[in-house]
Amino acid sequence: MASFSSATFTPDRLIASEDEILSRKVTILSGQNLVRGAVLGKVTASGKYVLSLSGSSDGSEVPDAILATDTGASGGDKEAGSTRRSSRGWSSRPGTKRRLSKRRAA
Repeated sequence: MASFSSATFTPDRLIASEDEILSRKVTILSGQNLVRGAVLGKVTASGKYVLSLSGSSDGSEVPDAILATDTGASGGDKEAGSTRRSSRGWSSRPGTKRRLSKRRAA
């Protein structure tokens, strides 16, 4: 006899936008344990990413990306996935980027 089971899918709506969403790998600076959805800023001197705080003055005060997965970098720098809006939204830097989705208003 066949056995069936079901599960409920609950979307978390991390990204909701009508703009083009891009993804890329970033390096999280060591000493941080960040959760998915954390807003990241890029440290100008190193090019690495930290939690974006308005009181910072190292370049990371400018929001640049959203962390796509929980990332523990307490033991050293760690590469992680991030998402960002296209040049119509947040600042856009050149590089290889993969389009995740593009929605248009109905």
